[in-house]
Order: sequence, then structure tokens, then C-alpha cells
Amino acid sequence: MSKLLYEQLLNSGDLRSIDGVDMVVKMIDSQAEFDILFSCLKSRNRLIVMRSADAIEKISKSRPQYLEKHKVDILQYCSIVQNKELKWHLAQLVTRIMMDNAEFRYVSNILERWSLDKDESKICRVNALQSLFELYAIHKKSPEHLIQLMNQIEDEDIPSLNARIRHLKTKLLRAQ
Repeated sequence: MSKLLYEQLLNSGDLRSIDGVDMVVKMIDSQAEFDILFSCLKSRNRLIVMRSADAIEKISKSRPQYLEKHKVDILQYCSIVQNKELKWHLAQLVTRIMMDNAEFRYVSNILERWSLDKDESKICRVNALQSLFELYAIHKKSPEHLIQLMNQIEDEDIPSLNARIRHLKTKLLRAQ
């Protein structure tokens, strides 16, 4: 497959739809094809970037190993990303790559910043919280700081965030 074909399939409709994503997901069955799709994240077209990120996120659920080759790019994107749709997906992708302690701290700081930023989209904030929860579990970190963070966000009284926080706190209680 070619990058141009993926871009054509992902470049219709508007930012509220996922036109072409499921078709592209079905087309990817090798690391090489995934790599071509991943290169679409560099597009100047926000629609293509958003839909490529969505497809990458869906593919990596069952094949997280495809992301390893792109770890450095994913970490770099986290520090420079501006568009909220890419942030939503990056927050999910970072939980699927292997990280050392320094990388964990780096990503945790970014996710914490996104989750606390009142100007950030609610979806980004929810995904950042969920990913922090998952990363703390993966890296066997004490959840004390995460609980403080959730308590701080809970005080904002935003239904979508509070629903996720209740869910995560329930999981933490069950794990103890």
C-alpha cells in the first residue's frame, strides 16, 4: 500500500467522523504497512492526522509491537502536539510502548499536565487520566500521587472526568 492511498481513504468528511478508518485498519497486516500509515501523522492535513492516529490506536490494541519502532516519534509528538485529536490518541498509545523509568517520568509529567489543564478537551483529559492509571500499574508505582491528582480534578465537578475518576478509584480499591 502507499501513503497516498491511506491519505485518500482518510481525507473525506469532517473532524467529527471517522470516514475511512475502519477500512484502513483492515488493510494493515504488516509492520511495513503500519510504518507507512504512521508516516501519515506528519501530514499537514489535520483530518488525515486525526484519522491516522485513530487507525494506529485501533491497530495497536491487538498489535502493540508495531509501535516499538516508533517509540521515539511518539514521545516527541507528546511534547510538541497541538491538536487535541492527536493528543487523545497519543495518551492511549503511550501505554502500549515499553518505557524505562526516565521515559515513564517524562510521559507521566505530560499526561499529568494534560489532565490538569482546564483548557484541554475533556476527551484528552479523560484519556490522560486513564493512561496515567495504566502506566502506574504497569510500572508498579504507588498510586498516592495519582489519587491526589484525581482528587484535585474531581473538585472541578466535570461529569465526564468525575465518572472516569470514580471508575479508576473503584479499580484501585479492588486492587488493594
